[in-house]
Amino acid sequence: MFYEIDSSGIMLRALPGYFAGFKEDLADVDDSILSDVQRDYISIPDERIVEVSEEEHRLLECKAEARVLLSQRCRTERAAILDDVKILNVLTGATAGYPSYLTAANVAAFIETYKKIYHSAAAEIAEADTVESVVAIVAGLRFPTEAEILAQMEG
Repeated sequence: MFYEIDSSGIMLRALPGYFAGFKEDLADVDDSILSDVQRDYISIPDERIVEVSEEEHRLLECKAEARVLLSQRCRTERAAILDDVKILNVLTGATAGYPSYLTAANVAAFIETYKKIYHSAAAEIAEADTVESVVAIVAGLRFPTEAEILAQMEG
C-alpha cells in the first residue's frame, strides 16, 4: 500500500490503487481521459509517496478509525449529560428554569473536560505501535459520570 506523506514524513492519506510504476504507466496518456483520482495521484511529487507494509497499513487504518470513534464517543457521552440545546441556552443567557450551577464558565469547563479526554486518548492512539494497543486504548476509555460532572460544577 502506498501513502502520501507531508514534508515532515507524516502520513497524510492512503493511495488506494496506486502501484509502483503508476506514473510511468500513465506518462504518455492524454490527461483528458484520466479520472480525477488518477490526475490527483500523478500530481503528488515522488518524494511524497512511500510504500508501507500491509501490517503498517492496517495499523494506520485502525488508528484513523479509532480517532473517529473517539470523537463520536466524546460527543455522545457529553451530550448524554449536557446536550447542545442546553449549552446554547446557557451561553446565550437563556437559563430560566436551569440549575444555578449551569453557568457559561461551568459549561466551558465541562466541554474542556471532554476535549482533554479526546486529546489525551488521541495522543495515546498516535503513539500506539500495534492494532491491539489501539483497541485497548479505545476499550479503556473512561468518561466522567454525571455525578462527577455535577460535583465539579457545583464545587
